[in-house]
Amino acid sequence: MTSYQASATLAASPEEIWAILTDAPGLSTWQSGVVRAEGRIAPGEKIKVVSEANPKRAFPVRVIEFTPGRSMTWMGGMPLGLFKGVRTFRLTPQGDGTTRFDMREEYSGPLLPMIWRSMPDLQPSFDKFANGLKAKAERAGEGSAPTLAGTGDMAADLDLLEQTGALVKAELASSERTRHQCPNGWRRALEYSRRRETLAGVQAPKRLLAEHFLFEAAASEVEVA
Repeated sequence: MTSYQASATLAASPEEIWAILTDAPGLSTWQSGVVRAEGRIAPGEKIKVVSEANPKRAFPVRVIEFTPGRSMTWMGGMPLGLFKGVRTFRLTPQGDGTTRFDMREEYSGPLLPMIWRSMPDLQPSFDKFANGLKAKAERAGEGSAPTLAGTGDMAADLDLLEQTGALVKAELASSERTRHQCPNGWRRALEYSRRRETLAGVQAPKRLLAEHFLFEAAASEVEVA
């Protein structure tokens, strides 16, 4: 059996990554190495994929396993199992707001030795997909992060910072799940606390206060029943 694989750690939730992976028309809009994908990515569905590695040919595959937010498997090849390719996508939450992405494709069948010799090296394509997915998912996540800036008025700034902390805490408290089951809110809270450059216009004492609110918001999720 011969295979290719690629992995990446993404600062995004499994749900956000899953939405990107299962958007067939959208696969060609980011650096995925996919020229075109036809069909619907759903359990039991058949799709056709045209890749940059072989842009003159569409490869039909069937979705044979589909666990939303976790994993899915595509299978394609020749009749009677003469040659078969099975590609698995897997998302694993890391507990710190990031998600590990693993993609592996295994080839098998009696004709594998002959076909393998004529196949191009697909490792660059796999690496491009993983890196492109990371860039796409993390760009999407940054779009939801707020920007904190000083107004020049201390009372107004403090009020703004307090409101921001309250909003984040409200978002997390609205979920009746633990931080492991609600990685999106947890990740955002941590992102807010780390984006200190957004507080560049706020003087040091108020910047520390902002970080206090943000860390308090993140920690509050642990207490959610």
